[in-house]
Amino acid sequence: MQTCTNASFISTAVAAAFIAGQAMATVPAVAPNAVVYAGGASSEAGAIVAGACRLLTNVDSYTDAASGANSSSYRVLYGDLKTATGGLAAGAHVLVV
Repeated sequence: MQTCTNASFISTAVAAAFIAGQAMATVPAVAPNAVVYAGGASSEAGAIVAGACRLLTNVDSYTDAASGANSSSYRVLYGDLKTATGGLAAGAHVLVV
């Protein structure tokens, strides 16, 4: 999952990875260097995903929907920072909840 151009492809790929037991783009067992918490209405989910995808690469998307589809209650994005920002080096692991 090197790109965030289409959230449905990401969700489908994440679901397939869970089913097939394949490796994730960024290993979830590695502790993140930063955690970002965001909350609000379900209509903001697309904006959060778009913003995270502009800042991160190798993004994995986790949701509470059984099919891996978008969820209005739970979404976690985990990826690597594209460029140094806010005191974090490029490549730092960032978790967006």
